Amino acid sequence: MVKSKIYTTYKGGTNRMITQKIKFNTILKGMTIFLFIFFMIQNTMPVVYAATTTTKIMPLGDSITDCDFWRTLLFNKLTVNGYDVKFVGSQGTHEGHSGMLVTDLAATTNLTDWLSASNPDIVMMHFGTNDCWSNKGTEAILDAYTVLVAQMRANNPNMKIVVAQIIPLHPNDDADYIARVKDLNSSMLSWSRDLSTSESPITLVNQYSGFDTSTDTYDGVHPNNSGSQKMCDKWYETLAALLAISPTTPSSTASDLDGTLQLTTETNAWSTGSTINLYIKNTSNAKVSGWKLIINKSDITISNIWGGVLTESDDTYMITPLSWNQVIDAGGTINLGIQTTGIPEANFSYTLE
Repeated sequence: MVKSKIYTTYKGGTNRMITQKIKFNTILKGMTIFLFIFFMIQNTMPVVYAATTTTKIMPLGDSITDCDFWRTLLFNKLTVNGYDVKFVGSQGTHEGHSGMLVTDLAATTNLTDWLSASNPDIVMMHFGTNDCWSNKGTEAILDAYTVLVAQMRANNPNMKIVVAQIIPLHPNDDADYIARVKDLNSSMLSWSRDLSTSESPITLVNQYSGFDTSTDTYDGVHPNNSGSQKMCDKWYETLAALLAISPTTPSSTASDLDGTLQLTTETNAWSTGSTINLYIKNTSNAKVSGWKLIINKSDITISNIWGGVLTESDDTYMITPLSWNQVIDAGGTINLGIQTTGIPEANFSYTLE
């Protein structure tokens, strides 16, 4: 604030008053010019946003994506190799919807809403199994793919799109499902080539080759352990090449400081079993080295595990870390998972230490 005295009663007061007014007006003019220049600069300066290095990936599909056969395997493989990624979607970490047909989804704006909620950088899609089962036809499926690609690019003109040539299908002997899948997969070659752009490339992943429904699925449709690993490895090969940033070396520095650990879960259940994603968060301000999760057998029956080592006793399961996830940074979270037979208790008993 500029303060100015105005003299009005002293000898020669008129001249002194005029002098002070001139000084005051000069200061006001100077301030006006300064403010004008300041606001002009402010209005012409570019807006700079904080950069993020985490790549958001949306897995999109039906039950083969919904039931966590390969998702956690893939996420763990990416992170253990140093890629900073986050799986996103309205289902927690994905957009897998059991029983969904891609031709049905394309007739809605659901994908537009899901994309707006999570704004992924990459969409990876294994979709069309139910359409082949229902004999919708290759042309209808590819038309649906095209609609979804347009919705992806409307959300992000630089969206990277990864589309699987889907795994073989043989739920029964009622029809030649394999022929339907083969026709779709072969037709994807020209479809992707015609629709791909430099700004938003479409990359195909051949999930079909080397996959056997008799040995890699448990029902002719959904992958078992060996099938899940095959799918994970093929996704990984493509995603690792697409990720723009170089992987960083994961920290393996251990600390003996204790921390507070918190467990949250995400369950995908079906009639005969479930997969459960386990998220262990370190809520303290120091690294935690080593952890142990003990679950009562009376509440759950574990048939498979990824991201940890499973040891059984008479009454409990004990899960301990692998080498790459034994250290949890301050405020950090690790992800592992289990597969169960039967439906587990909604609130199973456990001890986390």
